[in-house]
Amino acid sequence: MQLELRHLEAVLQVAEAGSLGRAAARLGVSQPSLSAQLRRIERVAGGDLFVRSRSGVEPTPLGDFVLSAARRVLSEMDALTAGTRAAAPHPALRLGCILLVLVDQLLGHLEAELPGHEIDITIEESVTVLVRRLGAG
Repeated sequence: MQLELRHLEAVLQVAEAGSLGRAAARLGVSQPSLSAQLRRIERVAGGDLFVRSRSGVEPTPLGDFVLSAARRVLSEMDALTAGTRAAAPHPALRLGCILLVLVDQLLGHLEAELPGHEIDITIEESVTVLVRRLGAG
């Protein structure tokens, strides 16, 4: 397994939330699922990223290193995305949504009102990720 951007997002969410349960809620996944994913990430990283306790999680030295790198990588990806969107000759209309039920009706209206325009819709389970992407353009 190789680390992917979604894995870096998950590690950041765990650190920012301070617990697996709160991070799972932010990401819209179950706590056991996030815990299993974190164990896989830690195997790839070569050790524990967090010290787990009843009161939450704290990054280990390896975790601090991974978190620092993850912040840089995700920031660079945000900059790359924003730059390519700004440089596109015909930028697409980009929308972000956390509720899938809204997208179907909205897409129908947009296609009728904006024929021939490219429409890119991102559906996120995490408001935090959606807001971060909004901030990145």
